[in-house]
Amino acid sequence: MTSIGDFIRPRREALGLSAADLARALGVTGAAVSNWERQPDRAPSREHLNKLAELLQVRVDELLAPPSEAANSEEKGLVAIFRTLDAVERKVVIRMITGLKKPR
Repeated sequence: MTSIGDFIRPRREALGLSAADLARALGVTGAAVSNWERQPDRAPSREHLNKLAELLQVRVDELLAPPSEAANSEEKGLVAIFRTLDAVERKVVIRMITGLKKPR
């Protein structure tokens, strides 16, 4: 089962944030962030979700519906990086990937 923690850590790392940075910005302890990332039954409170989504540069619905379990860590990392790009950069990446796709 994929948890919110499976999304938080790779996303914050892709943005160059440490767990301590994230904790400080949210006004929580480092232990709280560690719990969210490592324990599937732990999640941020509703009061922290909006700020967490803002810091991770995603929508709250993206935060609550992390990438599927099928995605490996490399794919998750790519998705996390892609989400940091602006609209123009995303279009460039999509064109590049589409150009690599081989006809069947």
